[in-house]
Amino acid sequence: MSSNPKYSDSEIERKRLLAIQRRELLTKKVSGGSPQAGQSPQSSNSLQSADTCAGNRFSNGHSSSRNQFVMQSQIKNNRYNPLNTKEPTKFFNKQETATAKCFMKTDNRFAVDLPMFQQQVIEVFKTIPSRSYDVKTRIWDFNIKDYDLLMEKLAPLKSRVVIEGLPSTILRVFKRDNNTNYDSIDLSAIDSKLVESLMPFQREGICYGISKEGRCLIADDMGLGKTIQALGIAHYYMNEWPLLIVTPLSVRYQWSEAIYKFLPSVPIHYIKHFTTGKDFISDAKIVIMSYDILARAIDSVEKNVYGVIIFDECHFLKSSKAARTKAARRIVAQGKRVILLSGTPALSRPLELYSQINLIMPKFLGYVEYGTRYCAGVRGAFGWDFSGSSNMEELQLLLQRCCLIRRLKSEVLQQLPSKIRQVVVLDPTLIKTGTEEVEQISNRLQTMRLKSSEQHALLLQYYSETSKMKLKAIRNYVIDLLESKSKFLIFAHHAVVISEICDTVQSKKIKYIKIDGSTKSDFRKSQCDLFQEQPDYLVAVLSITAANAGITLTAAERVVFAELYWNPGVLCQAEDRAHRIGQKSSVLIQFLVAKNTADDHLWPLMQAKLDVLGKAGLSQNFSVHKTTETRQEVTEQRQTKLDSYVTKSSSQPKPNELSSQDCVALAKAVEFEETNSMEKEKRELHDLLEMDDEDLSTLDLDMVE
Repeated sequence: MSSNPKYSDSEIERKRLLAIQRRELLTKKVSGGSPQAGQSPQSSNSLQSADTCAGNRFSNGHSSSRNQFVMQSQIKNNRYNPLNTKEPTKFFNKQETATAKCFMKTDNRFAVDLPMFQQQVIEVFKTIPSRSYDVKTRIWDFNIKDYDLLMEKLAPLKSRVVIEGLPSTILRVFKRDNNTNYDSIDLSAIDSKLVESLMPFQREGICYGISKEGRCLIADDMGLGKTIQALGIAHYYMNEWPLLIVTPLSVRYQWSEAIYKFLPSVPIHYIKHFTTGKDFISDAKIVIMSYDILARAIDSVEKNVYGVIIFDECHFLKSSKAARTKAARRIVAQGKRVILLSGTPALSRPLELYSQINLIMPKFLGYVEYGTRYCAGVRGAFGWDFSGSSNMEELQLLLQRCCLIRRLKSEVLQQLPSKIRQVVVLDPTLIKTGTEEVEQISNRLQTMRLKSSEQHALLLQYYSETSKMKLKAIRNYVIDLLESKSKFLIFAHHAVVISEICDTVQSKKIKYIKIDGSTKSDFRKSQCDLFQEQPDYLVAVLSITAANAGITLTAAERVVFAELYWNPGVLCQAEDRAHRIGQKSSVLIQFLVAKNTADDHLWPLMQAKLDVLGKAGLSQNFSVHKTTETRQEVTEQRQTKLDSYVTKSSSQPKPNELSSQDCVALAKAVEFEETNSMEKEKRELHDLLEMDDEDLSTLDLDMVE
């Protein structure tokens, strides 16, 4: 063998022996006979013995290179070798475990969502008598009575399937018997006037609240009479009063009007409006206050124990961190009956329901438990994120079982008129009355010695001043409406009112359309299309005279008149912008009125005109005093009269009878007015009044308070 010029014979021999040694070690490891990879001393000894066989013929200069070579060999031999594992099945054939989730599917059946096929689990499912399989969703469901049996049979298969069962609270709720016979509930303790005014679904709502022992959330659609139901439940528990009613600022006086109307047995002096944080409640049986006052005056309010508490528009309590919600919790802790009202209890996500439900059921579910189950909770670096939604079907069933009743207009449409009209009495503390000019106008209007032309001019002036007096109250009411995030039309006449409404909507960063006398006809169509088709356009601000005809806005189910108008035909036309072909629901129509303003004079004027039209056979289907046709109510109830807030003598003189010739003339005038509605928009205010001497003669101003 020829010598290598780079290595001596002894070095070549040493490397040959080391190579043989490494091959032998590798063979032993593959066969399982060698030590574990981490046992390097034995390997080191074997290598040293190889060195011994080669002879100690290395000089001191070669010892460092030899040690380096030995270390490299050890590193190679210590690498992870999958063939060296004692349990190869765990590496090559790892067994997967499925996680099955349980949720309520119906009121008495729960489902199990198994994400992957597991033969043994399916075999267990087939042994349950109440089993059912949905081919489309591939989900098994069972009767709630078989829940414990199924969990017991699945327990031995925990290595193959992990069951996320129903929380114990939810399980207890659905295992309870839910058969409630509403016919057995005696409503004789409630004021007979209220009971006689109830529609069938409203009676059912009161019975539901009583069956839940006065702790419930009435979430009926707007206009279905949540107020009358709440008053019915509260009056059933009258022996536990005082009653506290917490409501948005703009509608607090609607509640006192509703109490006067439906609970005449309750003395007027029982009612106290808490308007400032310094008010003295004394011994009032019914206290009405706003959410802001409650938050500011919680320390003084808490000193009184309220047996029955009503929270109107309870979505104001959607944030658990808000001061008003914290104050509500403190009050509810002492109360026995808690009634929540809202047509939109959850505006955007289910987390908003939690703080409201907790007022009714303090031991309902923990915050995290609720968030993870119904809000798709995810825990991140900054805490829990509960902005999502999950198990919505189960949440709906759970709330209906525990505390919530909700009916849509579509479900009770056969019990409703096509239009529901309401009067909203604006907060008198926000009406700027008492100015010298207004007082003079009001006093002069009470003088019957005035000529009709003088009355005409004074009423026009009073009407103009009223628009300014109502601005702040209208603004507050619009802000409350925007909280519901639902579409509505709002009509006004004066430019100052229309401008104020637009500014209010803009301040809340909500999109809207505006149609008034300055809006070009070709631009109207695009504005209407925006409102009809775009979900983020919530408000249509409209002029009573410029937008009462020729447009369709059926995307809204609520029509609000911020100002009154003297011609009921024009108002009826304006209502029909929403109430027309394409509208599948009953339309809620609200009139914002203020006492001690021109509104006190406009309502009787409208009545006089309606009587005249009725006698001529030209009724506009705009009844304000026929109790058997529309039965409109103050504040979300169907009431007998739109002018119920005005106290009038029963001996008020009737309008003068018209001759047949007068009727024919009036009919022609009305027909001309309807066919030329677009031309009417351009007329001056004086011409639009259409009041003549006969109209004014039928208006007995002395009889109006």
